[in-house]
Formats: sequence, structure tokens, C-alpha cells
Amino acid sequence: MATSAGDSSVLEEELTCPVCLDLYRDPHLLPCGHNFCLPCLRRLKSRSDHGRLRCPECRQSHRSSANWQKNFKLANIADSIRRRGQSERSTQSRSDTSLRAAQVHCDYCPEDASGDGKGPCDGAGCVAADPHCLRSSTVLES
Repeated sequence: MATSAGDSSVLEEELTCPVCLDLYRDPHLLPCGHNFCLPCLRRLKSRSDHGRLRCPECRQSHRSSANWQKNFKLANIADSIRRRGQSERSTQSRSDTSLRAAQVHCDYCPEDASGDGKGPCDGAGCVAADPHCLRSSTVLES
């Protein structure tokens, strides 16, 4: 099942901690039903009066951190989204490297023989294009 960019955006928004604005890391559920990253909850509680925490969403007061339950389902989904994002960035990086490595270089022309300031000669737009230039062109792979 494919998801559109809009669906993915909505999903990431739902998986974002309203305190740190990052994907949930170790999400915990307060008794009022709102989720937050555990480090965010601890930080909020340390700044609160008398050790009571007010939920940033509904402002309900909570007494004990013993009532904070880890939301395993939400943690698994956020971790999956995080891994998918890292995998996509890695794939894009490899793709960009392959495209740069497959540029055509001419043995006879200067680096910017095309005159457009864009770098290596591509053979086709080369101002020094000569049969020798195209015959000696090689594709470099990384």
C-alpha cells in the first residue's frame, strides 16, 4: 500500500512530540491520554511546582511519574518512520554519488570546455568538440 506525500506528512505530524517537535523518542502516555517523549516529561516535571506535572496539551495536573505508561505501539511506529527516513536519505545520497560519478570526461578538453561554468566536459556541449573529443570520452564509475 503506497502512501501519498500528504498522508506521510499527516503521519509524521501525529508522531511528533508537541514539546520537542521531533519524532517521539520513548513516548509515554499520561493518565489524561496525551503522549510525550519521556525526556520531555522529565524536564517538564523538574521545572514544575511540588513535583506535579501539568499536561502541555490539556493542562491537567499529574502527581506521580509512576502513572506514565510507555506507549509501545507509538514507539514502534515512530522508530519505523525514523528508520525509513534514514534509509531514504541513504538511498538518495548513493544515487547522487552515482550521478556525479557517471559524468563524461574528455581526455583532450579543459575541465570547463562547454563554457557554461558547470564543470566537466560532457562531450555534447563542448566548444572544443572534435571527433577526437567524443572518441576519447570515457564514463567514470565510482
